[in-house]
Amino acid sequence: MNQQQTPAPHPLMVPRLQWAAILLTTVTFFFLLQSDSIGDNSAEPNGLMLPLTLVAAINWVLAWILPEFLLRAKIRKMSRPLDVRAAMMGPYPIFLILRLALAESVCVLGFVLAQQSGRETYYPFWAAGALIMVLSFPRELAIAEKFKALSQKQG
Repeated sequence: MNQQQTPAPHPLMVPRLQWAAILLTTVTFFFLLQSDSIGDNSAEPNGLMLPLTLVAAINWVLAWILPEFLLRAKIRKMSRPLDVRAAMMGPYPIFLILRLALAESVCVLGFVLAQQSGRETYYPFWAAGALIMVLSFPRELAIAEKFKALSQKQG
């Protein structure tokens, strides 16, 4: 019997699918707001604007800082240097999901505000969340550089 082994999937396949799925939901929010039935442009700003904007700003900052901090802590706890391929299968997806979830929360908060205050309210939130998502696309070289830099800081 001649059995062919299927090649192993690329280690970044799942993180890239997760990235695409979360980005797609954000793009879907953007196009939903273009509908005439959603986000009345004449709506007056309400009392939620400041609190939700502050929460979104905090989430945006956390999206940059928290995953990096947790990843650095994880690398410090490791007894041996981490191979980049192993990193892509281990701690990196958690780092990515946390960053993308925080970025998506910025977009969702903007979407909620747009429902009550008009669709133009959403655009800055969408741009802020999409910026993080686009810059966080899983690339092998960028991941290798990140783990190398974090490993050097550890030593």
